[in-house]
Amino acid sequence: MKDAKKRLQKFVCSECAGDNKLKKDIFAVKKKQKTCSYCSRRRNCICLESLADAVDKIYRENYLVCEDASSPSEIISEMLMLDNSAGSLDIDLVCFLSEKESGSSRYKDEEPMYSYCTVSEKYPQINDGTKHKELWDDFCNQIKHRTRFFNIKIIGWLDRIFFGLDKIKYKSNISAVRIIPKNVIFYRARKASSIHDRLKICCDPTQELTSPPVHLATNGRMNPTGISVFYAAFELETCIAEIRLPVGDMAISGEFKLERPITVFDLTVFDSIDFDKTINPDYDFDQIFGADKNSTSSSEDIDSLEDRLAFLQKFSDEISKPIHPNNEALEYVPTQALVEYLANHYKPNIDAIIYASTQTNRKGRNIVFLNNATNVLKENKHKNGTYKAFFEENHYRIFTHSNDPIDNFYSAQFDESSDITFVENLIYLDQKEYLSFVEGSLKLHEVLAINYEIKCRDVTVTE
Repeated sequence: MKDAKKRLQKFVCSECAGDNKLKKDIFAVKKKQKTCSYCSRRRNCICLESLADAVDKIYRENYLVCEDASSPSEIISEMLMLDNSAGSLDIDLVCFLSEKESGSSRYKDEEPMYSYCTVSEKYPQINDGTKHKELWDDFCNQIKHRTRFFNIKIIGWLDRIFFGLDKIKYKSNISAVRIIPKNVIFYRARKASSIHDRLKICCDPTQELTSPPVHLATNGRMNPTGISVFYAAFELETCIAEIRLPVGDMAISGEFKLERPITVFDLTVFDSIDFDKTINPDYDFDQIFGADKNSTSSSEDIDSLEDRLAFLQKFSDEISKPIHPNNEALEYVPTQALVEYLANHYKPNIDAIIYASTQTNRKGRNIVFLNNATNVLKENKHKNGTYKAFFEENHYRIFTHSNDPIDNFYSAQFDESSDITFVENLIYLDQKEYLSFVEGSLKLHEVLAINYEIKCRDVTVTE
C-alpha cells in the first residue's frame, strides 16, 4: 500500500518518458515544473498516473493475454520507446496498473492484463470486404425472404455500399460511374438454329436482334419477368461466347450504335481501385458515405472505406456467380432489385451496367442496357412474303421476289426457304431511342469447335 502511494507521487519528465507521440500529446496539456523521480532533474513533468492511464488505453486496445509472448513491462517499454535513462519506469507503470486493475470491479470478470502474464499484439483488423459483404447478404436475405415490395430500408443499405462511386480514385483514371459518348458500337447476337429463325433475323435485324417485347421478357439475372433489358457485348467474340452454342449450331450477330450519351455503372474498373489515393485521413468522407454515414471518427471512416473498397473489388464475381437453374427465380431477386435501384434511385440514374464476361475468363466485357434505355430506332423496311437463301463460302445470300417467281430470280440452287410474317413489337412512344442497328453489320456464325481454357491440378491421395 505504501508502494502504491509512493508511485502516485512520482513524476516523469519529457526526457525519461521515451520518444513517442503519446508522451508528446500528454505533455502538451498536463506538464508541470517538478523534479523527475527518475533522473532527479527539475523539468516539465507529468504525474505517473497520467502516463499510466494513457498507456492502459492503448495497451488494452492492441494487446491480449496469451502464452509464451512478451511480458507487460517489455511491451510498455517498447510502446514508449524507453531507453536506459528511464530506470524502472516500465516496472513502475506495470505495478501501478496491476494494482489499479485488481482494485477495480470493472475488470473483475476479465483475465488480468498486468499480473503474472504474458501478452501479444492483437491481430490487426483486416478490411477484406467482410463487413460490406455481410451488408450485401442482409440485403439479399431481406429482399428474397421478407419484404420484397415497398421496402424503403433496402435503399439505405444499397446507399451504404454504392453511394459516391464517382468520388473513388482509380489507377486506370476511369470512374465506375461515368458517361459513354454516342456512336460507340456494341454487339448483340441470337441463336439461329432453324431456317425460319435465320431468315427472319436477317430480314428484320432491328426488331429481331433487339430486346424482347415486354410480354415475352423472361426472368433473368438483371430483369424480372415482364421487364425487358438489352444484353450486348463490347467484343464480337464475347457476344458469341455468351450464347453458349453447341458445336454445329448457328447464330446471327449485328452491331448496334449509341444514339445518345449514356451513364454507365462499370463493375470492371473496381479491380483498379487506388487505395493509396482514396484512403486519405484528410478525405471528405461525407462525399463517400453520404448523409447517412455511421462512422464517428476518422479511423472508423478509413476502416469502413477500406472494407467497402475490398468488397467492391469482389462484387463483380458476387453478382455473376453461377446460379443453378432450379434456384434462378429466387436467387436473381437481389440483382434485379439492384438494377431497379441503380436505374431509379441512384444519383445519377444509371442507363447501363458493364460487367466482365465469365465465358471468356473475364477477358471480355458485357453491357446490359436497363429498361429506360432499351429503345432501338425503328426502320420498317420488311414485308411479309417468301424468303429464300443459299450458302456461299463467305456469304449467306437471301432473296425475295416482287412479281417474278423466286426460282427465276436467281439461278443458284437455294438451300433454305420459308414464309415469313413480321409482327411489330410494342414501342413506348414516350421513350427516347438510345440505340440503332448498323446496316450491313450482320454476320452468320457456325460453331465448328469449342476451345476450353482449363486449369489443371495434380491429384495426390494420402492415407
